[in-house]
Amino acid sequence: MTTFKFVSKRYPTQAGCYLMKDGNGVVIYVGKAKNLRRRLASYFQKKHRVRRTRRLVKAIRDIEIMIVHNESESLILESNLIKHYRPKFNRAGKSKKSGLPYIVLTNEEVPRFAPYKKHRPNYDLDSVPETNIAHRFGPYISNRFRDVVLDFVRDHFQLRACHPLPHQVCLLFHMHKCSGICEGRVTAEKYAEDVQRAIEFLSLQHTRILHEVEEEMHACAKRLEFERAAYLKEQVAALRHALENQVVERNIDDAEDVIFCGESHGLIAEIRHGILLHMHLYTLNQEKHDDYLQGHYSNNYPHRIYINHTDTIRKLKKQLPSSSRIRKPNNDTLKMLMALCELNYDYRLADRHSLA
Repeated sequence: MTTFKFVSKRYPTQAGCYLMKDGNGVVIYVGKAKNLRRRLASYFQKKHRVRRTRRLVKAIRDIEIMIVHNESESLILESNLIKHYRPKFNRAGKSKKSGLPYIVLTNEEVPRFAPYKKHRPNYDLDSVPETNIAHRFGPYISNRFRDVVLDFVRDHFQLRACHPLPHQVCLLFHMHKCSGICEGRVTAEKYAEDVQRAIEFLSLQHTRILHEVEEEMHACAKRLEFERAAYLKEQVAALRHALENQVVERNIDDAEDVIFCGESHGLIAEIRHGILLHMHLYTLNQEKHDDYLQGHYSNNYPHRIYINHTDTIRKLKKQLPSSSRIRKPNNDTLKMLMALCELNYDYRLADRHSLA
């Protein structure tokens, strides 16, 4: 089988994610970089000591690029693409990556959630070896985001934060922030159930976590628990601030496509359950955009299509089922998504022309 030939100038210097594929088109590794060209060159311009990396480079037959606006988007996109594709070269060690903020669940007799970074001092885990870490959650886009999520989990699910575990309840119990497992104020079975609920919560996507905290805030206000609602409002503001400059993940449940139409080509961005998963550049040849898209969808249209081409919108409206809608981007977030599509359209079209 022909080996992959890396040509540095083919790749952009912007931030984004890269999807390395084998000869069958299967994604075998997903990574992110502030400068994609420089990061990808590092795979091919030196001899790697790690056997796993040598095996990865040897297996590469194609690299797909997804350009983003900023580092927050690249981090969230990378995390979601890894969850979606489950690449075999990402499975070992990716969540242990140095420098990124995580939350871990310990494997202690009374487990607890704690902040974590690989190869960094983790003072909350001084007495817990790596082998006693049961789960890792993340990475999160910032320490601030991670810490707010961690505080909410401990508080909301009434889980221990003390280290080491005391012999009697402390102030946190009296503040209703802990169930008092140390003194047996709650059964081990009930505590285990609360830990499982926390695991399910932390497994949600970033924007869904924000949504859940908002729901709890509104519920507290309805119960006239105004002090608790005000506290959650501060947490919601901190979480929203961390997420506001990214559009690769949003809190929606159905399917969307965002389509950027050029003169001779178009680009379709597929968004499923709020997560950007795939981009596809198509060639028109003698077709029009509406003709191509009718063939592409074959009546299997997503719930919403956002497109920058007015004539195509008008023609496709006649073909859409009643469950689907098509329109131009009508708010700032959707306009940012369209701008992201245009960035990737320009790159992929230029790359295709360079190979012609």
